[in-house]
Amino acid sequence: MPDFIVWSDEYSVRFDEIDRQHRQIIGIINEMFQLVKGGEAEEKFEKILGDLKTYTETHFAYEEGIMRIAEFPAFEEHIKLHCGMAEKTAGLFKLKFDDKERIKEKVLDFLKDWWLGHIRAKDVEYVPYVKGLSEKLSSNT
Repeated sequence: MPDFIVWSDEYSVRFDEIDRQHRQIIGIINEMFQLVKGGEAEEKFEKILGDLKTYTETHFAYEEGIMRIAEFPAFEEHIKLHCGMAEKTAGLFKLKFDDKERIKEKVLDFLKDWWLGHIRAKDVEYVPYVKGLSEKLSSNT
């Protein structure tokens, strides 16, 4: 079965670690998609959703740290977007997955739209500010 989201170079922010994390998030969403299409048990879907929530928090913390180091001028606005997404992701746990396929597919569509939209429209805004930090941080480790 094909992936729900296929990584494309258009999603790259040209920062190796952040791109790696974005690919990981897309991978988790693809895993959720495979579970839905395979008719897996609710517990597995909710576990993967929990994994996504945890990884999202880790990713946001890392990305915000990089933006702070780079003195990204729209830092506060970007954090508000992250907070909103974290709240929405946490809110997904409150959904009742009784109408299994329809609700799960809506969750997947929401995640796909938010993440790809965020990466392409908002994360690219900090690219000029973090340019070169990736190499510096890699050489310090």
